Amino acid sequence: MNTYTINKKNEEEIRHHRVCRSRGGESCAFDGAMIVLQPIADAVHLVHGPISCCANSWEGRGTISNRGFFHKRGFTSDLRELDLIVGSEQRLMEVIEEIAIKTNPEAIFVYSTCVTGLLGEDLERFCINAQRKIGLDIIPVNAPGFIGPKNLGNRIAGEVLINYVIGREEPPFTNENDINIIGDYNIAGEQYFIETLLEEAGFRILSRITGNSKYREIKWAHRAKLNVIICSRALVNIGIEMEKKYGIPYIEASFYGSTETANALRNIARYIDKNGSLTERVERIILREENELSDQMMRFRDLIGKRAVLYTGGVKSWSMVSALKDLGIQVVGVGTKKSTYEDEEKIKELVSKDCSVFDDTSPANILKIIKEKEADILIAGGRNLYLGIKKGIPFVDVNQERHRAYSGYRGLLNLAEDISRALKFYSKDKGKIVPRSIKLKRAPVDPLKNSPFVGAVMALQGVDRTLPLLHTAQGCNFLGKVLLIKHFREPIVMATTKLFSEEVIMGGEEKLKSSILNFKKKGAQLVAVITGALSHMRGENLEPLLATLSDESFKVIHIPVPDYEGSLEFGYAEAVNRILSLIPDRDYKKKKRDR
Repeated sequence: MNTYTINKKNEEEIRHHRVCRSRGGESCAFDGAMIVLQPIADAVHLVHGPISCCANSWEGRGTISNRGFFHKRGFTSDLRELDLIVGSEQRLMEVIEEIAIKTNPEAIFVYSTCVTGLLGEDLERFCINAQRKIGLDIIPVNAPGFIGPKNLGNRIAGEVLINYVIGREEPPFTNENDINIIGDYNIAGEQYFIETLLEEAGFRILSRITGNSKYREIKWAHRAKLNVIICSRALVNIGIEMEKKYGIPYIEASFYGSTETANALRNIARYIDKNGSLTERVERIILREENELSDQMMRFRDLIGKRAVLYTGGVKSWSMVSALKDLGIQVVGVGTKKSTYEDEEKIKELVSKDCSVFDDTSPANILKIIKEKEADILIAGGRNLYLGIKKGIPFVDVNQERHRAYSGYRGLLNLAEDISRALKFYSKDKGKIVPRSIKLKRAPVDPLKNSPFVGAVMALQGVDRTLPLLHTAQGCNFLGKVLLIKHFREPIVMATTKLFSEEVIMGGEEKLKSSILNFKKKGAQLVAVITGALSHMRGENLEPLLATLSDESFKVIHIPVPDYEGSLEFGYAEAVNRILSLIPDRDYKKKKRDR
């Protein structure tokens, strides 16, 4: 039976154990499995499918590790059309053999994709044969994207660890304080903060499943005395199955905020401590950390009384509410689309009665609640970033794409600092607290309104032998090019006439003409002259000049996109329209009839 075939009894059990209610708005099962397993940094994660499947999931999470590097590398069988016709097993075997020889990993996880799932390949049988041939653990992960959402893929990955990894090796030694950390992926290094506290308290982390993990340590996770599940929504099935199979109890914990961190440390000690010594150490650590935190939080007194709307998922949907309360921030709205029913009940226990707990997490509804509740900040995932930017609403990203750790006591300080910075960045009064009753006339805020020429240049990158030529000062070209290169991480084709004061005064037509003819000599077939605010303010009429430079084999088009007439999308659309204008009407109509 394939891993992703779940019978009715298992469905009922999973539904009982806090399954997310939402299928929409999430990634696929393939991505969910990768999210869980890829943090195992000394194992190779091979995507069996077209190269795009590997590329699309590349660096989807901010997980980091100091115990390996394969989690930052992409491996794929790169299937082509012929492979789908004649079969892909030979190609997959060759790829696995090459990986084993060149990288020498501890194991290879092989992920099915929609393509290989539809082909009906027996991935389990193949991996068994490959393991016998190579002498390396080859583990099938049957989670093609079409079978369900990310949450299902998380659980399939948990089943893979139970069925193929956990219990396959004995640890060098054990002690009575051994615990497993399950469901933390070391986003931005959060687990480092957790590990420091646990080890100082006297607990030994036997296995990390899976953040900052090594493959072998997961194999001996069955010898721990307690499983500490950080995110029940993702990997509670591991805790359930290990309790059944090995008799290891599990608890759920959160390390977001000082209150939940203290609760987590105390609960772990309650299960592990046999003579009371660990409990005493835990209390000393909590007292010390809370005193230091109190001193540090004096810098962020301006956060007290601020109002926040929160939309995140999993355990963060309620534990982040607790963390914000620790900072003195009032949560006035919480999105629950990605939360379980149990999460929602915990939320309701933590917030006031007038807090809006909403399931409609569309941008329009989030914005409506922000306005109705007079919220000062939106705390959510990266997909809501531009809602905040476009509307001038302070925003902090608390989801997996972030680069700051928010767990533990140190993480709470990071969160306070990021919220404070966001509020000050958007403040119209340079960080001064303005009473809510005072209404001031303020300029509109749109800090990320990119110039329309950036959009025009983007549209032209895919046109063969085409050169975008900015007829403007050189600073526009430089800054725009840096922005696009940083975004695409690729060289960007882009040039400028570099207008200086003499051309602005006397006219830059001759310089523009010589630039165009120079690029014609170098093999360009289309030069797109992009004029911005500088040219338009001068009142230049370039059309007659540009018309004389075009011929049958070489075209020059003019894309007028002054900065004051739009943003990136305006420039992109204008460039597309100008390119389409080169197609004669009769050719377009003939092609339309042929289709």
